[in-house]
Formats: sequence, structure tokens, C-alpha cells
Amino acid sequence: MEEVESQNDALFLIRYCDPKGLSDIKLLIERGIPYAYLIDDNFWLLLDDSPLSKFYKDWSVRRTLEAAISGANVVLCHSRKFRDFLRRYNANVVVVPAFFDASCIQNMVPLDCHGERRIGVVGNPSKAGDLDIIVPAVLSVAERAGEDVFFEFFGYVPPKLSGHPKVRSFAPIADYPTFLRAQFQRNWITALAPLRENRFSSYKSNNKYREFGGCAIAGIYSDVDVYRESVSHGHNGWLVANEPAAWARQIEIALSDPDESKRIGMNAQKNVLQHYSLVHVRKLWISAVWSAVSKAGAKRWAGSFRRSVPRSNVQSGDLFISTNSGWVGNSPSTARAGFYEGEVLFSIAPGESVQAGIEAPVSGEFHWNMVVATFMKTLSGMLTIEVLAEGRAIHAIRLNGPEIVDNQAIPIDLNLEEGQQLTINVRNELEEAIGLYLLSPNGMTTYASTGRFYAGRFVA
Repeated sequence: MEEVESQNDALFLIRYCDPKGLSDIKLLIERGIPYAYLIDDNFWLLLDDSPLSKFYKDWSVRRTLEAAISGANVVLCHSRKFRDFLRRYNANVVVVPAFFDASCIQNMVPLDCHGERRIGVVGNPSKAGDLDIIVPAVLSVAERAGEDVFFEFFGYVPPKLSGHPKVRSFAPIADYPTFLRAQFQRNWITALAPLRENRFSSYKSNNKYREFGGCAIAGIYSDVDVYRESVSHGHNGWLVANEPAAWARQIEIALSDPDESKRIGMNAQKNVLQHYSLVHVRKLWISAVWSAVSKAGAKRWAGSFRRSVPRSNVQSGDLFISTNSGWVGNSPSTARAGFYEGEVLFSIAPGESVQAGIEAPVSGEFHWNMVVATFMKTLSGMLTIEVLAEGRAIHAIRLNGPEIVDNQAIPIDLNLEEGQQLTINVRNELEEAIGLYLLSPNGMTTYASTGRFYAGRFVA
């Protein structure tokens, strides 16, 4: 931290969301140290039960992720769709291309194939669902193609293909330049990039196109939005429907005309070097970052972070919430704070209830957490959480007091329509007051007994 005290310095955070680093984020903002934040995946939409999804669904990770994004001078992403989503947390979001570092394969030549026709696939266990798309096509082509055809999987092989005589497996390579060189030297006639079309994948970048194209490999890509923007079918790659027959047919076309595959690979490399080269992208990134961090002493969109709001200062029925323009409602006498500084931002007295109005950010499945503070007490009674749409309850949770522990994250999983207006009602039927954390700047919160409403909401 001491190394970036100068206003002429800036930090660049990439995917940073470690809860242990929340205090560092606050310190950066408090000291006016400018930083940019790069995010390339919509982690809010990782909703399955995989270890990666469980990590990003954790309330403390979400809290840090949203704090880091809200506090950045500029947020960089790789698509207009993701930009629109991120503007819920920061007004200054800039779309920049991702890059391909051609120096990793400079002066290298592919190895001799010894008469083999090789087809490449790159993946990992988290991409198992995507790779399942091509399993039937691989089995079909492997059965019909000549003895010289082999499928080479880097990082992960679907279980149904493991041990197949036409399938080779290569261990994951952690060092990225080494991985690119290994991929380049395999001299693949084509490479496969299957991708399921869902809400999460629609926010991804065209990473496989940059990697395959940069290595002059003719890629076969799923015909989804991620690749449609960069791949022209038959010119710098092929786009195919996510159907086994379509994949098998395109693989066989690539195998049958190596010269055409080479031509397409060269076109892809020319395109990647023109639009995604390190030199080209570096200029765009520097321009976006510098224009943001050099303005007005690196003033934050999300405002200043100050001292925490201690729990002893939270009173029943009083709300301590800060917004971009300052405090709304009663300001604590001891400190000023930003969205993520106060430990407990408001409390609910026994018999009291609060409501949060929320506009659904996306269509389909979505996940929030409500985080409860019990003031370190054992509770008795009941806590009720209801989600209402057009006045009708669509989701309800009832929690027995003894089951509630301090800092507990209560998950709320819903199927929504984008723009749908929801109300979340929390009713305290316990014998003690509880506190709620404000984790997200969307929406508003209303006290049922007084009708007063406040900017911000208690669900993230």
C-alpha cells in the first residue's frame, strides 16, 4: 500500500474479491489512491453447486466483489452486455478488448505431425458441461475417420472419452506462455470450442477464438453470441449449432481439406493480431484507465469510506445507510461511511418489519443473500422472510430463533423476469432486535410501521 501513495500511481485489480482484502479496498478509497478493476465473467450468475459457484455465492465474497467494483475509478469489461449489468454498481464502466500475447509463440514453428491429423480441445473440469456437447461427435468421427486422426485434449477429458484409442490426454499447464507454446506446437488441423448458450456464458469473452486464432488454428465454435461477434463462418473460423450431427459434419469437412483449414487459420491469426494484439489492446486499456484515474484527484463514484459504524450505535427502528451523495435518514454521530463500511446498517426491533423494493436484474435464476446480525445473542421466536411479486408471496422462509447465528447468510434463490418489481419483507417475530447488512446499492428499504423509505436495499 505504501508503494502507491502517490497520486501519479494507480493499481489494477483483476477479479479481486477475497474477503480478507475488504479492508484494503476501504483503505485505497479512504486515502484517495486510484485503482481500476477488470472483470471478465459475470460471477453473479454462477448459480450451480460447483466449488467455483459456491465460492462466488458466498455473501462475504459478493460483499467484497461489489465493494471493489463500486469503489473503482473505472471498471473494465469485454462486452456491452456486461457493461450494462455492471453499471448497477459503478457508473464508469468501459468496454475494452481482451488481448493475445503473440510474443509467447514468436519465432516458433509447429512440430512435425508425422502424417497425423490432429484435432485440439482445451478445457478443465468446470467446462465439463460444454465439452459434453461434442462427445457424440468425437465418437462418431473417431469411428469413421482414418487411422491417422487423433483428438488431443488439454487439461480435461470427458469420462466417456477417457481411454479411447483415438483420444489423447495432456495434463493442465499452469504457466500460460508455456501452455500457448504447447498448443501451437501440436500443429492441430482444427480445434473445437463448444460453449453452452446460457445466461452466464453470454457474458464471457471470446477467449478461445483469440487463443486458437492467434496460433493460426482454424477453430470450430459454437454458434452463440460470444463467437458471432468475432467469427465469420468460413472465413476465420466455423460456427456450428450445438447438435452432435452439426459438430461431426464440420469436423469432417475440416479434416477433408487441410489447405482450406490452413487458410482459415491464417485469416484468424491476421484478425487476432490486428484487433487483439498486446500493443493494440494496451493503448486502449491505458487510455481508459488514465482518463479515469487522472480526473479530480481520483474521486470515487461510490464516495468516501470512513470509520465503521459500531453495533453499539445501532438503535431499534433507526437506519444508518450512506449513499453516493451522503447519508440518508439518521446519520450516526460517530462516523461517516460508505455502503460497505458499517458492520450493521440498521436493526429491526421485535414486532417490527422492513421491506425492500427490488427490480430484477436479469431473467431466469438468480441468487441473493441476506446477512443477519444477532448482536451475539441467542434468539427465541421466529424470523420470517417473504418475497412478493404484485402483492403475492412467491417465496417464503421461516427461521426459528435458536437456529439463527451471528453473521448468518440466508440464501434467497428465485426465478425472475428482467425488470420484474419485487418486494422482500422481513418480519421480526423474535424477542430480540436483529440487525441487517446493506450489501447492494440497488432498490430501497421501507419501514412498515412508519412508512419511511431509504435508498439502498438489504439484499445482495
